[in-house]
Amino acid sequence: MTGADFSGKGLESFCAIGSRFEGCSFSRVKIGSAVWGGGRKRSTYLDCSFDGAKFRSIVPGNARFENCTFRDVRIYEFFAHDVELVNCVFSGRIDRGFLSRTRHRDRSFFSRRRSQIVNNDFSGCDLVDFTFRGGVDLTLQKLLRPEVRLRG
Repeated sequence: MTGADFSGKGLESFCAIGSRFEGCSFSRVKIGSAVWGGGRKRSTYLDCSFDGAKFRSIVPGNARFENCTFRDVRIYEFFAHDVELVNCVFSGRIDRGFLSRTRHRDRSFFSRRRSQIVNNDFSGCDLVDFTFRGGVDLTLQKLLRPEVRLRG
């Protein structure tokens, strides 16, 4: 799909399998449970907006997000073994979860062993009970707001 507008929709669940979304708006959607990429064939999201969205539980699955915005989102659970995130911007709040660069051990049928997670901006996002796992290079992510200074 190109340029589709799903803004403001309310869904109990969402699952995309082998899909491609380009320039689509998922702004202000409310979804109970989302799998952005189910199955063996990856789903891709290019230049999509998820601004103002609310998600109860996300297991991104076999999905790639490139140049997407997730501004002012509210995510209650985010468990990401297989997702790829490239040049995405996050703000708002994520309660509980993880982002892993290493693929899930039961996913041997995928062609790649590691997911690409680079150049993302999490500086405006409150990450509560959230971890980066499996070799996510934190030097390739923006994590701190400019006004925050680490003291040591």
